[in-house]
Order: sequence, then C-alpha cells, then structure tokens
Amino acid sequence: PVTGKVVHVDVANPHIDLILEIASDDGSTREVQFEGHSRNNVYRRGWRPGAFSVGDEITIFIAPMRNGEDGGYIQEFALKDGRKF
Repeated sequence: PVTGKVVHVDVANPHIDLILEIASDDGSTREVQFEGHSRNNVYRRGWRPGAFSVGDEITIFIAPMRNGEDGGYIQEFALKDGRKF
C-alpha cells in the first residue's frame, strides 16, 4: 500500500488520474502520479463524488510500474474512515 496526501484527483473516464504527495523515511516528500479504473467502475464499488479531495490523506493499493519507477495502477482506495472501494 501507498499512503499520501492528495495533490490532484480527476475521477473521470476513461481513467482516474491521481497525484499523491508521499513522504520518505528521511522526511522529504515527492509527488507521484497514479492511474486507476474508470469513474464507472469505482462508482460501482462504492466511490461517490466528494469521497476524498485535494488535501486528504488516503491509502491506495497498486499494481506497480513494470520498470520499477514510481507510480502504478490503482486497484483499491482505502480512506481513513475505513471505507474501501
């Protein structure tokens, strides 16, 4: 899982575009871009407009990039209140 602060989110078709600010162990931060399912797919799994927004801290479960670079494909979102979609 990857946890970070939402810097940008666009839940749209054909794919979700998400940028998280992720803290490293040394205290530095970096912005990492992720892609996810379509708006229709996450809606069917429980996402609703306003579920999270810029500034919120969220956790995502991803399929990592094949080349080892930062980023990946979002498989699931987990919010602080326990909701997952």
